[in-house]
Amino acid sequence: MSQSLSLVIIYYTFSILLALVFGVLRQVKCLSCLHAYIHRLLCTVVSIQLPIDMYWETLFGWKMFQSVQRTLLLELSRKAHRNDIAPNSVVFSLDGKSKANLLDYGSEHRPLVLVFGSLTCPVFRQKLKEYKQLMRDLEDVADFVFVYIEEAHPSDGWRFKVSMRRSSKSVRVREPYSLSLRLEFAELRAKMTQLTTSFF
Repeated sequence: MSQSLSLVIIYYTFSILLALVFGVLRQVKCLSCLHAYIHRLLCTVVSIQLPIDMYWETLFGWKMFQSVQRTLLLELSRKAHRNDIAPNSVVFSLDGKSKANLLDYGSEHRPLVLVFGSLTCPVFRQKLKEYKQLMRDLEDVADFVFVYIEEAHPSDGWRFKVSMRRSSKSVRVREPYSLSLRLEFAELRAKMTQLTTSFF
């Protein structure tokens, strides 16, 4: 009970501080002389080059605040911890006809490499080439599985302008709240990335 209470206190304390920080940053964002500095800082944080027009419109806005706040809540309630036994979550096959436990895809003498990503995650999209090379380099000693998770920047949340490969058109993907829609988006991701591993 005391642990739950402390988590609630941490969550609301952080949320209040976050709201204050966002208020200040929204004012800072209005200063055009700081745009380049903010852009460089964000690119350093995510370790990739993001076009400024991809995220600037929604930067430090209400949807971003909700997303960061939700991330905190998930972090406080997560069950996976370093050096603990990995959670054996239920996952669905790409066609939706079967489901299994995630760790069933590993084998006794080979490490299981799990990669989590979504259509609207620019970091995953830009790191995909490195991931494919890692798969090729280690396919003889490890098993790889891609797990489709919730959208990082859906059109009905903290939206980024994400372009399809070989196209300048912006991808607008809402958060898939139903299994059928999640399967549809996972299949689209499989076609876009041409990954040979399973999607769930």
